[in-house]
Amino acid sequence: MKAGFAGILVKLSISMWDGKKSDKKATAVVAKSFNSQQGFGDFIKNLFPGPSRLYLDKVQQVATQIRAFHYRETAPWYEGVQVLKASAYTNYDLEMSRLIKGDWVEAVRAFEENYDQMVEEAKTYLGGLFNQTDYPKLEDLKRKFEIRHQYFELRETEDFRLHLSPEAEERLKSEFEKSFNSQLGEALTAVYKRIDAALQQAMKNLTVLPGSGRFRKEWHSNLKDLVDSMGSLNLTDDPKLTELGDQIKKFLEDYPLEDVEEVLPARQEAQRKVQGIMDAFKSIGEGR
Repeated sequence: MKAGFAGILVKLSISMWDGKKSDKKATAVVAKSFNSQQGFGDFIKNLFPGPSRLYLDKVQQVATQIRAFHYRETAPWYEGVQVLKASAYTNYDLEMSRLIKGDWVEAVRAFEENYDQMVEEAKTYLGGLFNQTDYPKLEDLKRKFEIRHQYFELRETEDFRLHLSPEAEERLKSEFEKSFNSQLGEALTAVYKRIDAALQQAMKNLTVLPGSGRFRKEWHSNLKDLVDSMGSLNLTDDPKLTELGDQIKKFLEDYPLEDVEEVLPARQEAQRKVQGIMDAFKSIGEGR
């Protein structure tokens, strides 16, 4: 195990009903009206086209927030599993508990409580497209909303024990060590790609001339999210990455979005600052 790293493996899976349904009869009607052959596509119905769909939209919104926070605070380890820096566990777990036990449970409960009303409303909005069999019974529907959030121990190879010969055990420990360091390297690469993408996005927008209409404000909030997560993403407590995060934080403080949005000199100065940060980041990557 590489020195300076302590982590926890985390797995998150979210399943939910999307409130949509393929309609074979409607598909056939559309195909006939356009003189299309079978297999051209499917007519997908929104089962809740009325105002009450907001209850299902809220569940989807919370699911998006949970996924976004989870992936922002962790790095890929292997397929379907992320790695969380051990020192970031407490804050991560508190926020995930709030989102899952609070926001998610509340949104699902509100949807379930208004489900029958939503079905009745759909009759009016869908007209001839309404089909009662498209709507699961509430007791069946409850099983379609589930979050599984699990922690797994990330063992050090020094703790490895098996009833094997000393030679075989040493060989396996060496293989596990290589595998672990390879996974950690891939996780760090994913972190570096995330940082690079945020900086590239900032530079792309700062090179746009004011008033051109192509300036996207998201780059600023994405950099802020990156700074907020840097402590969690710096898996090995690399002081150079910590310093880089401090540089980005100071840049955001010195160059508020409103200052660089329309004023060309401020934008050009901010561009030079970001270029300096990118150069520093490049040197860190080269030294890995």
